[in-house]
Amino acid sequence: MEENTIMLLKKNIIKIEKNNKENKSIIKFWEGNELESFSINKITHKYSNTKVPLYRFFFNNNNCSNFIDYEENIITRNNHFDITYKCINCNSIHKVSLNNILRKINRNIINCRICKEYEELKRNNQSNYMLNYHSNKDIISKSNDKNIITNHISLVDKLNNDKIKFDEYDSDFKDNYFKRNMDNNEFEYIRNKILSIQNKKFLMTDDFIYYPCVAISNQTRFCTYLYSKINNNIEKIVNIELKCDNCNNNFISKDLHSHKNKIKALCKDCNLTNNIFKIRTYKNLANETICYQSKFELKFIRYCNENKILLINGPKIEYNRSNSKKIHTYKIDFAIPKLKLLIEIKDNHIWHKEQVQTGKWDEKVNGVEKFLQNNSIYGNVIYEKYIIIYPKNYLEECKNILNNYWKYGNI
Repeated sequence: MEENTIMLLKKNIIKIEKNNKENKSIIKFWEGNELESFSINKITHKYSNTKVPLYRFFFNNNNCSNFIDYEENIITRNNHFDITYKCINCNSIHKVSLNNILRKINRNIINCRICKEYEELKRNNQSNYMLNYHSNKDIISKSNDKNIITNHISLVDKLNNDKIKFDEYDSDFKDNYFKRNMDNNEFEYIRNKILSIQNKKFLMTDDFIYYPCVAISNQTRFCTYLYSKINNNIEKIVNIELKCDNCNNNFISKDLHSHKNKIKALCKDCNLTNNIFKIRTYKNLANETICYQSKFELKFIRYCNENKILLINGPKIEYNRSNSKKIHTYKIDFAIPKLKLLIEIKDNHIWHKEQVQTGKWDEKVNGVEKFLQNNSIYGNVIYEKYIIIYPKNYLEECKNILNNYWKYGNI
């Protein structure tokens, strides 16, 4: 609703009453100049799911400079206020709840119930309906229950109508909606990275068509769905299985929102690491992608490639922390399948020193030892050894790896 219309509606408010619903008595009411104590303003609530700003009533919010001030003066939806106002169209007087007025403002409804009943379009539609009803009444009455003709709209028509309905909303609503949800172009970019949805219940195939604006019956108004041409139904896009662009491992993501405006689909571990260190990729001897975080790791990758040593990404192993019941994950940097060797590259940075001091590093190493003792398989290989390469022992360990690798002949 336009601001001028809102101001006109505010001027037409005669009085505001606060009722005691239990005793059915008026506690207090405002009228005349006292109505200046109330104002109508647009605000995005901090707990809003849609982040779309809505109009709300406030007590004396002229001096509010931030959301905390607004929050103290806002009139919540769980209130006992009734408003007596004069319709801006027909001048009829109505007494309704405050929430009823807010609903009209936010939905851009100007007409009161009397204006609505006398609306010319509604009267014509009703007249046509009654004429058609009476002209076909005899035909309908002769039909039995099994042969009654009913007009069912198809699901595809419904989805297309939802698109038209969405386009009728104002630009602010549509902009806010697509700040959170993917449009068709964004989804097509990530589609080939999606393996399945709903905890592997449905594989992502060409059968599914993405619909970004499907009307639903809650405050969100619209939601994204996948339409299945074969089954003629729609499926929620939740618990999505994707392939990580860095480590190539499969992982589950709750929804699409977290991948909005992101170039890469990263698993939890790669995403966390990427926020601290920029994860980069390089190619090994088999032209496979291998991840690294520091120049020291890149130096080791290049050394292996130059000496014809096949190096791959290391596995993710689980370990327990003494001060937590939660299972934690530790990703080992590299592995050499031919030597059944796991390799961790550690530079002299502060994060590693802090982990050593807190005992977290020892817990990670214990997790690796259990991984080796249990003969766990990674990439069809049971690994037997684990080494840590520091700058001080880099040359020695590289020489040992090279000598041991070529004891067994060529790759």
